[in-house]
Amino acid sequence: MEYPLPAAARQYVAEHLHDDPAQLALQARRYPGLPVPDLVRQIQARQKARTKLPTWAENPDLIFPPTLSVEQASSARTAAFKASLVQGQRLADLTGGFGVDSAHFAASVAEVHYVERNAALADVVRYNLAQLGIQNVQCHAEDAVHFLRNTPDTFDWLYLDPARRDTAAKKIFRLQDCEPDVLRIMPLLLHKGRSVLLKTSPCSTLSRPFRSCATCGGCGY
Repeated sequence: MEYPLPAAARQYVAEHLHDDPAQLALQARRYPGLPVPDLVRQIQARQKARTKLPTWAENPDLIFPPTLSVEQASSARTAAFKASLVQGQRLADLTGGFGVDSAHFAASVAEVHYVERNAALADVVRYNLAQLGIQNVQCHAEDAVHFLRNTPDTFDWLYLDPARRDTAAKKIFRLQDCEPDVLRIMPLLLHKGRSVLLKTSPCSTLSRPFRSCATCGGCGY
């Protein structure tokens, strides 16, 4: 989809922001000069975000990805809490998604690296961050493990929110079943980051805490 949205498209979204998307789709022929299906998806996503991201949902300058990315995004309140836990010079958000966490981390850390393997989503986030005036986030459209293995940087914080649905969209909660597999890549995480902030399922349990050993700095298992 083209962005920034042309003036007529922005007006359509603003005028119909609180209307029923299904009815809007049925009325698409009334607007032959507009990409109504794309605009309806924008409206749907904004409606999904209305509660968790109220200021973003009402911001006419932002572009919204498909609703699944919005559903999986942190709320503004949750992202602000996570940002209150970190500080320092450099943080990498390795499961970037819609960029809500990265946008909030940027208020606590001098340099944020947003990492997202979905290139189209990363482009949307790069654009939105510019519209929000956030200048200390660098966007990387690549896999988290590839990014860590190839960057020369080390980080004060690494943040991950592993995907908790499998390829059949079934909910999962064991760390080794999520994507990325945090247990498998923990030595790499602890090699590249001084601290790791991990969001897990409420159903998750750790039989023993992660720790770093003095000899290798690995996961301690």
